[in-house]
Amino acid sequence: MEEEKPQAKKIDPLIVIIVVFLLIGSLFSGVSRCNSGQSSVDKFDAYAAAQEFVKKSLKAPSTASFPTTNEATVTDLGNGQWRVQAWVDAQNSFGAMLRSNFECTIKFSDDDWYLEKLILDGKLIFKRQ
Repeated sequence: MEEEKPQAKKIDPLIVIIVVFLLIGSLFSGVSRCNSGQSSVDKFDAYAAAQEFVKKSLKAPSTASFPTTNEATVTDLGNGQWRVQAWVDAQNSFGAMLRSNFECTIKFSDDDWYLEKLILDGKLIFKRQ
């Protein structure tokens, strides 16, 4: 009695074509984002960066709670600079939750965010010289 050899499964050519197009598309989308520099930055990126700078100035950064992007004022100042105005709820050194208003001016340059100025509850916390 002759043993049956397992047959290789055939792959649908349409699936192969779709996978190839998806791979090529993802490659080109990554290249265009890398080469586009500042044009790839939007108000959501600026708001997230500003939140990180604000957290660094808090006593308990892990307790920080920010409003949604729609509730904040995010302004493109041009030339990679953004101004973000919003509030943050966070614990103070005694553990009480307090709301603080902030204004943060940041700049996107060389694929990174830089803090230009931070005002927290009317007090100047940082200003780049």
